[in-house]
Amino acid sequence: MGPAERELRRLGLRYAGVVRTVVIATCSVLSLLAVSPDAVPVTLAVAVGLNAWNAVYVRLPRGPVVIAADAVVLAGVCLAQPWVVQGEALYNGTSWVLVVVSIVVVTHQWHVRALVSAPVTVFLVAAYLLGAALAAPTRWPEALPLALWMLVEAALSYGLYMFVRRGGRRTDRATAAQELARRQSAIASAVRADERVHLANLHDTAAATLLMVGAGVLDGHATWLAEQAARDLDVLSGSGLPSTTAGDVDLVRLLEDVIEQSPLRVDWRGTAGLAVPAVVAVAVCRATREALNNVARHSGVLNALVRVSSRRNGGVVVEVLDSGCGFEPEHVPPQRRGLTHSLVERLKAVGGRAVIASSPGAGTSVRLEWPRA
Repeated sequence: MGPAERELRRLGLRYAGVVRTVVIATCSVLSLLAVSPDAVPVTLAVAVGLNAWNAVYVRLPRGPVVIAADAVVLAGVCLAQPWVVQGEALYNGTSWVLVVVSIVVVTHQWHVRALVSAPVTVFLVAAYLLGAALAAPTRWPEALPLALWMLVEAALSYGLYMFVRRGGRRTDRATAAQELARRQSAIASAVRADERVHLANLHDTAAATLLMVGAGVLDGHATWLAEQAARDLDVLSGSGLPSTTAGDVDLVRLLEDVIEQSPLRVDWRGTAGLAVPAVVAVAVCRATREALNNVARHSGVLNALVRVSSRRNGGVVVEVLDSGCGFEPEHVPPQRRGLTHSLVERLKAVGGRAVIASSPGAGTSVRLEWPRA
């Protein structure tokens, strides 16, 4: 049973208990007005006993034993009809006992399975007819249509109950399907994100190193190449930068390592001791390394300037500047991973942004911003 079906059943049981209590209490009051004065004591005793039992009944779990006990109590009320119901009320549908038994057989359908409620309903209908026969042995067949109608009421109540539960079951199935789709979508998104991170790391490390070798940027620096290859393997294996689950780290120290590993001559300007979350430091350092690699690969110069500054709210700004040939950022194809993945998406993933400004012949400025929340 799912949460929606369970909640509908709980509300149904509560509603049935409230309706039953109101009907029994109201009929008990009216019963005293519908009998002769000499029948008031007996009617009062029956009404008080019935209400007392009902007060106990609505607080008990509605199992087969409780339903059976309820049927016995109501059968006693039915058999008391000769003393608590008078005159034509026995046959014209205005008997308060008829109303009470009707609401009881209706609400029983919401409490237990049909295998229990069906025989209990037949038992109460038979008790009602027996009470009518005791009151007027020759006229009891006139009460038969009323008794049969109680069977119809019970069947309609059971059908309504099953309809409501079926609706709850459908809601649970739909909710479960939506939750499954949401989980599958989240898993697929996580897989795609891992793939993007892996491809970005591959682009920033091994692919960038091989491209610089092919472009002749290293100019025979075999020692640097071996060291860079080792660093690339560290990054791809996850040991090149701090764990993203660590606390705050010194961004400046990590950036100094990135600059030291660059094949460029980098002019460094920054303040010491900028503590940021490790996940932010990883993103900024890898974006800075990619920006320096882009300078080495595309700018036509071997010099760059890196500036680091802090904001009043604890955020940081890292700028990578060069005076090379420049380019038109808006004309860079979207499949070029260096700008979109290594720079823009990495900063966006940690709540920052990357701004690239360049034009042909005017150099390039890469501004990496992270505002501390």
